[in-house]
Amino acid sequence: MESESADRTGIAARAVSSMRAHPVITSVMVSYVVLGAIGGVMLFTEDGSLARRLATGTVARGGVGILVCGIKMIG
Repeated sequence: MESESADRTGIAARAVSSMRAHPVITSVMVSYVVLGAIGGVMLFTEDGSLARRLATGTVARGGVGILVCGIKMIG
């Protein structure tokens, strides 16, 4: 049990240190996710629930953010 909690702490610590090391990439990702959530609520049809529109917009725009940041990091 202790090794699992230590692994989670290690992963969380690495994630936080990575975010602190790359503030521009972190802010781009956060802005893409927030804008995706707003866009999902505003643009998807009213047939779906609010939670579904929110989640769909967030996941879709978050994926685009990952692609944009990945392309910028690679090339």
